[in-house]
Amino acid sequence: MHNWAVVVNFSTSVLQTAKRLSKWCIVIVVENRPNNIKVTENIFFLNATIQNELAKISPFYKASLLYAKQHHIVHKNLGYLWAILHGAIMIWDFDNDNELIVNESTFSTSLNETMEALTVPNHNSTLFNPYPFFVSNPKKLWPRGYPSQSISDSSKQIISTQTLRGLWPTKNIGIIHSLTECQVDVDSVYKSVVPGFPLRFQKISNDRNKDVKLIAPRRTFSPYNKQSTLHLRPSLWALLLPVTVSQQVSDIYRSYVMQRLMWDVGLQTAFAGSYSIKKHVDHNEHELEKEFSWKIDKLVEYLTQWSSVETSFIKRVQQLFISLYEYGYIELIDVHLIQLWLEELHLIGYTFPEIPLKYTLIVRTFAGHLYRMNKWYIPTVNMFVDRNTIDVLFVLDDESREDHILGDCLKKHNYSIKYEASPAFTKTKGNIKGYDRQQWSTFYMDYLSNSDYIGVIDADGMLFTFMHPFYSIFASNDDKRIMLKPMAGDHYHEDKLALKFDNTLDFMWTNRMPMWYRWETYQNLRNYISLAWNGSSFDDAFIEFSKNQGYSQFTILSTYASLFESNYYRIIMNSDTRGAVSVGSNRGREADIRIGCCRSFHIGCNDTSLPELNKDHLLRYDNTEFAAINATEKNDAYYAYVHEYLKQMPSYMVSNMKKSCELFLNNKSIPICI
Repeated sequence: MHNWAVVVNFSTSVLQTAKRLSKWCIVIVVENRPNNIKVTENIFFLNATIQNELAKISPFYKASLLYAKQHHIVHKNLGYLWAILHGAIMIWDFDNDNELIVNESTFSTSLNETMEALTVPNHNSTLFNPYPFFVSNPKKLWPRGYPSQSISDSSKQIISTQTLRGLWPTKNIGIIHSLTECQVDVDSVYKSVVPGFPLRFQKISNDRNKDVKLIAPRRTFSPYNKQSTLHLRPSLWALLLPVTVSQQVSDIYRSYVMQRLMWDVGLQTAFAGSYSIKKHVDHNEHELEKEFSWKIDKLVEYLTQWSSVETSFIKRVQQLFISLYEYGYIELIDVHLIQLWLEELHLIGYTFPEIPLKYTLIVRTFAGHLYRMNKWYIPTVNMFVDRNTIDVLFVLDDESREDHILGDCLKKHNYSIKYEASPAFTKTKGNIKGYDRQQWSTFYMDYLSNSDYIGVIDADGMLFTFMHPFYSIFASNDDKRIMLKPMAGDHYHEDKLALKFDNTLDFMWTNRMPMWYRWETYQNLRNYISLAWNGSSFDDAFIEFSKNQGYSQFTILSTYASLFESNYYRIIMNSDTRGAVSVGSNRGREADIRIGCCRSFHIGCNDTSLPELNKDHLLRYDNTEFAAINATEKNDAYYAYVHEYLKQMPSYMVSNMKKSCELFLNNKSIPICI
């Protein structure tokens, strides 16, 4: 069996759950198998005898059993590993006083390619409280383990009215936490001060047959428990419960620590309506919880600021646990157990997620564009991109033999390559080709990269100076929103058809590139257009608004982002005297590259025309008069950041970038893959 459920100790609730999950294997961790009870065939008792036998061959079992008497939560970890060892692709994590009230068909949708869900596109906090979305009256309501400081600070009780419903890729969901019926998993403070407890949650969808999830935004924390949580294959590594903290908060610690690691691999947490009902109430929980509430606040604060440059996911997990031990959040036993846990998962062949770079720069192209790319894009990428921080990705046609030959060659030059299958549209009963196919791909860049930020540039575009991975993308230190650089008016008449409202800005005509967007924005836009087109699929809508090719994919993306995700994007108009830094263009000047080499690396600075051109070098908008004031000072400020950044880069990389500049300035750049 590939579907498992794990629980400690037998109960009638466990038996009822096993009956509902008739095609699942239910592993019950016990000291001894209960006598004189009739159980279903899908129940397996992992008793002490089996555990002791496993300890002879498993370092994790051996170490865990040494700590079991002092730390009872250890037993559940034994069940998790047993399930993974036997090929689990998802694990229902529950307590023996929680009884399932849905059938296994509810879980099967979690294996579909997409799931229907609700999200909050403009949420602007690292904390996300899911509970108010599941009640008719979104009063103050929070889950157990929600930081007390955020509860007391009403400004952090964010309930955005800008929700968006649609389809989201299941591959990026690591955990689905089901809310518990009646005895809701709130802390004892809530139960003591809020009248009307217990309460019931409602489904997001009015359709009783639809299990619409709520997806927490990327890089947010939401506590989830061990009472009713589904772990999908990409997140089985995150099951391990810390054993040196109180049993009452061990699952909350786990949720925060593992979610912080999920941030780095692009996994998200989803929430569902009630899958189970809790049969038992803890009466002494207030005393057990209050001792640890302040620690949870500090833990969340620490995890929010924690970062790592470790590229191995296993090593990054170990690094975080060691750090948590050093700062007093866990004890050494947990460090030991996580190391053994990871080693054992690796030995049994579990595939850990890969850590993507935070930024990906994508060009959607094909073999016929190679001449253009060799003229501008490829040489300038070699000059101006830190490839340790920004992944440079070429997306090619999967069905093209020529594209595969080109891709194989580009890989040898250490570029990332992905092949995209030809899209088939049911409405047209055929494929799209050429220009429209490349434009269509732009709306699906989140399928091609798992980076938090995805930049797009045309195949005939260029970079003309060093791309600082912060100051070339975001507005400022004090305003960490992505810069969007439009002018008034829209030259693409079909944009308003796509968006279903009149658009007054043009983000393409200014020729400022790359265009950067959050990973979420791509799928949010597709779902928005689907809703705007009365439930048509995005692809069907695309076929309609792309018929005359009078649209700009960048204007459509940027208009949506600026209106519906304004906490993450800032418009800086062509007429704004403050100006906005750009490091590339699809209509660039060779002189800008010369300035970029000079200002970035102090190479080729003897060109007498450079000082005058330098004034509008970074702040120019094409097809418009130059409006920025104090341009020289702003250019100088940008290059001060660049020089400081270059000092931190490996010297060999900087040397190679300088060499690429020298070759270009002397007209000696060598075309590749021809």
